[in-house]
Amino acid sequence: MQPQPDNKKTKPQSPVLNPATDITLYRSPRTVTADNARLHRGTDVSAHKNPGGTISFYFRHWSMCPNRTSVGQLTTSDSAKHFIREQVGGMDPITGLLHGNLMEYLPGLYRDLK
Repeated sequence: MQPQPDNKKTKPQSPVLNPATDITLYRSPRTVTADNARLHRGTDVSAHKNPGGTISFYFRHWSMCPNRTSVGQLTTSDSAKHFIREQVGGMDPITGLLHGNLMEYLPGLYRDLK
């Protein structure tokens, strides 16, 4: 009797993203603007440490509007860097960034901003 082939295919597991515990790299403003309008939505950039040691980057699109939910969108490190560059340009001081986290998880970002 020959062994039967294992027909079970393992699907790659998606990371379990948790903005409360994952590493925030960029946090979009949540304050009142110059014209006294409160910002009601934005996009944050975070990193998630996977069990195998790899890092998953993602955008969290959030809204404070009623009947809207936050959405997580996986992305690449290059895309995360590009998004952050678009948000901050060459501003000095750079606000919304968590500098220690950026230096660890997106090395070269500061060099690229200059």
